[in-house]
Amino acid sequence: MEQQDTNKDFIKNLQHFAPKYCDNCGHAFSEIDFKVLKRSNMNTLLHLRCSSCGSAYMLNVLSPAQGVTGSTRVPVNLDLSSGEEIKKFAGTESISENNAIDAYEALADLDLEEKLKNRLGT
Repeated sequence: MEQQDTNKDFIKNLQHFAPKYCDNCGHAFSEIDFKVLKRSNMNTLLHLRCSSCGSAYMLNVLSPAQGVTGSTRVPVNLDLSSGEEIKKFAGTESISENNAIDAYEALADLDLEEKLKNRLGT
């Protein structure tokens, strides 16, 4: 409950320099459009969703000991409504190029669908 109150206070203070309107439709943002995903001593990661058109943004707010100093906003084309998936992976280690190549090669296997059907017994 205390963390929730802290997040609400943070969002209220954030609105002094956070985006005021949606880039896509021009709808004014309100406090309920912001959701804190992760907080640390160095920054706060927020999910911002327009309640009118559904456009989503990631907002990274830098917050060193002296107070909030700046933020960056990145438009995100996602099908996420709550940001839970972003919250799950935010701050985790990224995959290596080799991991991506291995995944690509596994998916490029033309027999993959047949192998999966055989494995699942369908």
